[in-house]
Amino acid sequence: MPRKKNPDDEFLTRGVFKKELAELKADLKAELKVELKEAFSAFGKEMRLETRELLIDFYRGLVEPRFIKIEGELGGLRGEFDEFRHETLGRFDDLYKKFEDLRQEYVFTNHQLKGIDFRLERLEKLNKPTH
Repeated sequence: MPRKKNPDDEFLTRGVFKKELAELKADLKAELKVELKEAFSAFGKEMRLETRELLIDFYRGLVEPRFIKIEGELGGLRGEFDEFRHETLGRFDDLYKKFEDLRQEYVFTNHQLKGIDFRLERLEKLNKPTH
């Protein structure tokens, strides 16, 4: 004879089922979390390697040649600048020499004018009438 369902049995069965379902859900979440973490970790490592390789290719293909070109241009400019600096310093040396020559001429001329003034004063004293 078939057994009659007891409403309490059904409740217990549902309660047990809910509990088991919750445990299963928690276990699946934990396993999924671990698997996802491992997958993302491996994916991250792979992406980091790919990104690193892309960055190295970018640097070697575009950046490095430009830096080499700029360094070459700067080397040429450095040589031109050194030449300009030496030329400019040479011109300053010439100017300083000319200023020194002019200063010496000024001192000599000033000394000669003082001598002329002194002689003129003496002549004026001699030619002054005495009363």
